[in-house]
Amino acid sequence: MSPSETVIHITDHQTDVILDTISDFWDDTHLKQLNGVETFDFTTFSDESYSEHLADRNRIVIPGEDGEFLEFIIEEVIQHSDRTKAVYASASYLELKKQKVIEPQTLSGQTPQSAVDFALSNTEWRPGIITFTNIRTIHIENHTNPYNLLRKIASEFDLELRFRVEIDHYRIIGRYVDLIEQVGEWRGREIVFGKDLLGIERKEKTDQVVTALIGLGPEREDGTRLEVFVEDLDALQRWGRGGRHLIEVYEPESTDQDMTESRLRELTENELEKRVNAIVEYEVNISDVENVPELENEQIRFGDTIRIKDEKFSPPLYLEARVHTQERSLRDRSRKRVVLGDFTEYTEEEVRAIWKQLRQQIQQKISRAELSEYAERKIHRSASPPENTEHLWLDITTIPNVLKRYDEEENDWVKITPTRADEVGAETPDGAQEKADQAEENAKIYSENFTINYAQKQITSSPTPPENPEIGDLWFDNSTEPPTFRRWNGLEWEKLSASSFEELEGMIDKEQLPDRVIDATKLAIDAVQAENLAENSVYAEAIQAEAVGAQAIAANAILAKHIAAGEVTANHLAADAVTANAIAAGAILSEHIASKSITTDKLMVGNLDNMIDNPNFIDSIEPHHVFMGRWGLLTGEQSFVQGKPSLECDAEELGGEQRIYLNGDHTIEVQPGERYYMTVWVRPSGPSGVTWNRLNLAFRCEDANGNYLAFAGSQTWKPGVDIPVRQWTQLSLIADIPAGAVTMAPTIRVLDDDANNISHYLFDAVNMRRMVDGNIITGTLDAGQVTIGGTGPTRAHLGVDNIEFYRNNNYTGQVTTAQYDNNRDQILVHSPNQSALAASDEVGWGSLYKGAFVEAHNTSNNANVNLIAYNGSRVSEFSISATDGAALFGGLTVYGGQSVFYDPIIVEPLSGTTALRLNIERAWEFRSYGTGSATELGLKALTAQKNFSIRNSDDQRIVDFRAYTSGGGMYVYRDFTVAGSKSAVVETENYGKRLMYALETPDSRFMDVIETTLEPGEHWIELNPMFAETINGYSVFPITQDGGRVQVLEREPKRFKLRVIGEKQVDVACWVYGKRIGHEEKYMEKVKEEDELEHNEH
Repeated sequence: MSPSETVIHITDHQTDVILDTISDFWDDTHLKQLNGVETFDFTTFSDESYSEHLADRNRIVIPGEDGEFLEFIIEEVIQHSDRTKAVYASASYLELKKQKVIEPQTLSGQTPQSAVDFALSNTEWRPGIITFTNIRTIHIENHTNPYNLLRKIASEFDLELRFRVEIDHYRIIGRYVDLIEQVGEWRGREIVFGKDLLGIERKEKTDQVVTALIGLGPEREDGTRLEVFVEDLDALQRWGRGGRHLIEVYEPESTDQDMTESRLRELTENELEKRVNAIVEYEVNISDVENVPELENEQIRFGDTIRIKDEKFSPPLYLEARVHTQERSLRDRSRKRVVLGDFTEYTEEEVRAIWKQLRQQIQQKISRAELSEYAERKIHRSASPPENTEHLWLDITTIPNVLKRYDEEENDWVKITPTRADEVGAETPDGAQEKADQAEENAKIYSENFTINYAQKQITSSPTPPENPEIGDLWFDNSTEPPTFRRWNGLEWEKLSASSFEELEGMIDKEQLPDRVIDATKLAIDAVQAENLAENSVYAEAIQAEAVGAQAIAANAILAKHIAAGEVTANHLAADAVTANAIAAGAILSEHIASKSITTDKLMVGNLDNMIDNPNFIDSIEPHHVFMGRWGLLTGEQSFVQGKPSLECDAEELGGEQRIYLNGDHTIEVQPGERYYMTVWVRPSGPSGVTWNRLNLAFRCEDANGNYLAFAGSQTWKPGVDIPVRQWTQLSLIADIPAGAVTMAPTIRVLDDDANNISHYLFDAVNMRRMVDGNIITGTLDAGQVTIGGTGPTRAHLGVDNIEFYRNNNYTGQVTTAQYDNNRDQILVHSPNQSALAASDEVGWGSLYKGAFVEAHNTSNNANVNLIAYNGSRVSEFSISATDGAALFGGLTVYGGQSVFYDPIIVEPLSGTTALRLNIERAWEFRSYGTGSATELGLKALTAQKNFSIRNSDDQRIVDFRAYTSGGGMYVYRDFTVAGSKSAVVETENYGKRLMYALETPDSRFMDVIETTLEPGEHWIELNPMFAETINGYSVFPITQDGGRVQVLEREPKRFKLRVIGEKQVDVACWVYGKRIGHEEKYMEKVKEEDELEHNEH
C-alpha cells in the first residue's frame, strides 16, 4: 500500500486484512473540521468485484496529503438503479465513543501521557506523540467514553488531538492518538487579493456587548446563591448611554455548590472581558493554487495558519487566520475548499510598524556584517582605484565622494553607498518632469472626452448620413418612420431612439388601443409581457374573439392588475389558450371570470383547499421566506418524489436555530379561536451514528401591529426517538389561534440543541386547512360526475351513488350502495359481468355490511363461496373454505373463543409433511419428521447455501444457522452462555462416540502452545503473529519434556526470551495464556436470573 496511490483500500471490519481496492470512483469528498467532524463520501460502481465489500461496517483507507493514511468506517451505502453506489463513511477514531464506558471519578496528578494512557486502555488505539506541558487534576463528572475524555484532556492541557494509522504491507499495524501543541503549522502562506483571495466580508456585531455583569453562583442546598457585580468603566464610556450600564446576568456552567466568591468573580470578569468588544466575523473565499504548475510550494493544510492581505479593502485589511474546515478530493486534487477561523486583525499602521521594526533589525545585522567584513580593510582615498583589490576605494572624482569595493564577478569596482535620489526612493528632476508631462497629457485626453460626450453638438436632419462626421456628431435620420436619432461612434452611426415595438420598454395603455385592434395575427410568440401592460388595460372591447392564443402570452405575463373586472369571457380565449405557466399566482380573481366560463373539464382534481402556496416546492423555494439559517432545494434519490425537488435544511456548520416561514411574508389572516390543521412530510437525513437537533412545527401568530404573540400549537420531535431517521414520515399539528392574533404564519424550526448535532432535514408535501367542529374543511366540485385519470387507460367515474372503474378502456367493475335490511346498510362491489344491484343476488359480487359483516361471492352457484367474516354463532371465526366445507390451501383455521387475541392458530396439513411454506426468494418450509411421540418440527431450506438468522430490533445479527450442503453450522455474534456443560463429540476406535469437555476459566483467555528444541543459552521465541493480534498481555509457562530447566527472562508484545540452564539441549513446550482483546475486564460476571431477563425483555 503506497500513500501516493489514488486508490481506496477496503479492509475487513474484524481482521483489518485488505479485501480489495477501488480506483474507479468519483464525487469524492474528504471533510475534516477542528470540532471533531471527519467524513469521506464517494460514488462508485455497484456491480464490480469490490462492490460486495462496501457493507457490514467494513473499513476504507485513503491516502492523506502528506504521505499519511486515514481510516474510515462505512456507515451508509445507497445503491442506485444506474449501477452505482453512494458510500458514506466516518473517521474510525469516532468509534472510540463505543469502545467502553468510563465512570465518574477524579484523576489526580495527571500528565498528558498518563491521562491519554488511561483514556485509551482496553481500546484498539494507543498513545502516540504526546507533548508534555504540566500536571493537572481531571474531574470526570458524568459517565463518558474514551473519545469525549480525550477531547476533555486536550482542552485541560491546551493541546490538540491528531489521529493516524500505520500500515505495514497490506494490513494496519497500529492506530495512534497524538496530543500536540497545534494541528497544522505556519508555512509562510499568504493569501493576496487578485491572486488567490477571491473575496472577503467583514461582519461586526454589537448585539452581545455589555458593560457590566451580575454573576450568580450555583444554587446551594439551602436555596441561596452567591452574587457578584463586575463592571468595565472604559466599556461604559464607549457603549453606555447617559452613564447607564448595559448589564446582564451571567451564570457559570458549573455545579460546584462550594464555589467561592473570588472564583465566581474571576469567572464573571473573564466573561465580561469577552463581551465588552464588538464581535467581528469574516467570510473568506480563497483559491487553492498548490496544483498550479510552478506554485507547488503554495500549500495549505488542515489546521494551518495563513495570512490574508486585501489592500483594496477600505481600510486595507490584514488578517491572520487558521484553517478550521477543509474539503478535498482524492480524484481531483485541484478541488479543495477551506473555511477559516480564529481571525486576528491588524491595522495598516500595525503592519507597517512591524515591517519597520524588521527592516531595522535586518539593517543592523547587515551593518554589523559589513563592519566585520570591512573593518580590517585599508581604505584608499584617490581619484584612481588602488592596485590591491582587497582594499576599499573612496572615489573622490564625484561629489559626494563614493566608497567602492572590487566585485570579482563583475570584474569592476562597485558602489557600497547610494549616490542618486532614485536609489533611496526619492524623485529625480527628470522623473518629476516626466510625471508632470504625463499629467498634462491626461488632462488633454479628459478634455477631449468631455467635449465628445457632453459638449453641445449640431444635429443634421436628412435622409442620408452627413459627410466627414466627428465622434459624437448627431444625425436625425428621417428616412425611417418614425424618424431615428443616431450618433457617430467613430465606426458607425448607432441608434439612440427606439423605432420598433420590440425596442419599446414602456407600457401599452388602454387609451392607446382602438377597439378590436388586437387579433391573433398581430401577436408574436411571447409578445404579451407583463411590463408592456398597464393596469386595467386588458378589456373586452380591445380583444377580438379568440384573438389571444397560448403562444402569444409569455409565462406570468398577465397579472390581476392588468385585467379589468369581468372583462375576460369565454369567447375571448382561443381553445387551450390559457395554460398554467401563462398566469401568475393570484392573477385571476373571482371578479375577473364571467359566470359559467370555466367548466369542470378544465379543472384538475388536487389540493383544492390547501392554504399553503407551492406546497411541494416545485422549481423554487418561493413564496416561502427563510428567516434564519440555510435552506434550499434538493433533487435526488432522497427526494420525496424521485426527480422532483424537496425543501432542504442543510446547516451543520452554521450553528444556531434554522427557521422558515411557509407562505413567506404573505401571512394568513386569522381570528382568535379558529383551529388549523397542518401536515408535513419530513426526512432526517445524514450519515448514521450522528445526533440531530430537534425539529419544531408551530403557527407563528402576530397582533394587528405585527408584533409577535405566540407559537400556537408548538410541537417538537427528536429524530431517532420520536420519528425514524433517513426515511420519510408524515407529522401533523393542530393549533387554536390565541386571543389578539390577526395574522399567522406556518413555521418550520430546527432548534439549536448542541453544536455537535447536525441540522440536516428534508421536507415536502405541506398541507394546511382550517377546522370547524373538529372536521377539516375541504372543497367540493359542483358537477354531475368527475373523471379521475383522464380518458384512459386507467380512470374512474365518481357519481353521487356509485364509482365505476376502467382499465385500458375496459369496464372492470363498480362500487354501489344499497340497504340490506332495516338495520344494516351495505356497500356492494360488482365484477364486470354482474350488473344487478339487488342485495338478494349472491352471484358475482361482494358486500360490506354495517356491523362488521363482510362477504365475497363467486360468479356461479356451484363454485366455492369464501366466507371471510360472519357474525353468527361463531363470532370470531376466520376461515377459507369451499362449498362442501373442506379447507382450501392446506387449511388455515382460527377457532374463536371469548377473546380472539389468546386463541391459537392451528395448522393441520391434510397430507404429506409440509405444514407451512414461506415462498420468499429462496423458500423455507416447516415440516414434520418422524411419527407418534417421536415427531419433530423442522425448518428446511429448499435451496443450497441457505442462511437463517435471528436479529435484534436494530436489524443486527445475533445468531446465524447456516444450512449449507457442505460446511455450515451455527455462528453466534454476541456472548454465548450455557447453563450446562460445553462438549465436543469425538469418535473413538474402541469406545464409540464420546464427549470431550471444554476447559473453563474465570476470565476470557486464549491459549497457544509453542513447541521447540533449544540449545543452552538465551533465545527469543516469537509469538504467532495471528495469535498475538487477539490478546492483550500474556503469561508464559515453559514445560520441558526431558528433565531440562528453562527460565523466562522477559516478555515483549510479540515475543519472549527464555534461558536454557545447563549444558544440554532441551525440548520445551511453552504454554502461552493471553486475555482476549475487548474482554480484559470480565471476571466471573454475575448471571442474569430469569426474572431479570423477563424484565429486560419488556
